[in-house]
Amino acid sequence: MARIFRTDGTTEEAQMTDLSHFQTAVGGYIEVADRDDSGNFILVNEEGLLKNLQSNPFYPQFVGNVVRATPEEFN
Repeated sequence: MARIFRTDGTTEEAQMTDLSHFQTAVGGYIEVADRDDSGNFILVNEEGLLKNLQSNPFYPQFVGNVVRATPEEFN
């Protein structure tokens, strides 16, 4: 199950079944920003810097909400 890391310091597990779920979670168009050591995708808002989104406390190198999804979920 995907995990959403929010800028307010909360996290949530969520079932992501299509592109719109990922887009809703990050608040816009998605961008694959990285992959972690387990091969999971790290997804962010593509326009996060342009929109001056808040820094993410869990992933300080990114702004806005961050989604960590397995390759199977993001396929």
